[in-house]
Amino acid sequence: MADSDLGLLCSDAFHRASTAPAILARNRTALAWLKQGAQAGPVTLFGVSEGGGIAVALAAEVGAKTVDRVVVVGSGGMPLRESLRLLARRGTLPIDVEAAFAEVAADPASISRTVFGHSHAYWSSFLDVDPLPLYRRARMPILVLFGAEDESVPVESARHLQEAMAAEGRNDVSVLIVPGADHALRRGGHDLKPQLLWQVGRWLKGGSAPDGSRRL
Repeated sequence: MADSDLGLLCSDAFHRASTAPAILARNRTALAWLKQGAQAGPVTLFGVSEGGGIAVALAAEVGAKTVDRVVVVGSGGMPLRESLRLLARRGTLPIDVEAAFAEVAADPASISRTVFGHSHAYWSSFLDVDPLPLYRRARMPILVLFGAEDESVPVESARHLQEAMAAEGRNDVSVLIVPGADHALRRGGHDLKPQLLWQVGRWLKGGSAPDGSRRL
């Protein structure tokens, strides 16, 4: 197995469906199905990692009458290309990111050629998406949970989002950076999600956003 292969032996059909537009389209369809059923009022979207960006994009698209709140875990405010470069400089990635970028750019639509387990089409659809305009368009309360020791997405991405939203006076976007936590919100082998999700539940019921100054 190549160093840049995650071991994802997936079909072309999977890779064709694994791009940002395709994932957004599936979530759009799911949301429309919910709204046609018993869910008469607005819904809350919950997205983790790449799904966080998808959740914010969908919320920005449909508006606050359809989505009342968004919870994001492990996704920040930087484009993926910039995040990967930061991780590479930190030495936490097992691939040469610049070589990978060049490989993808040479055949950006390919679903059969892969880098780090994902197709070129996947990378092309995600690498340069800027999350900040999506957050600006999503005019509803948003809560972002992010591990300070995340090795999949650099914490600078969360801080970038935090600073950008604060500069624009977006008090409805709360970013909680959890000390010592990784991408899955674990710290020292201890899963922090139960405590964090309890706080998220209070926030969803109209309470204040989780307090980043508290040591969980």
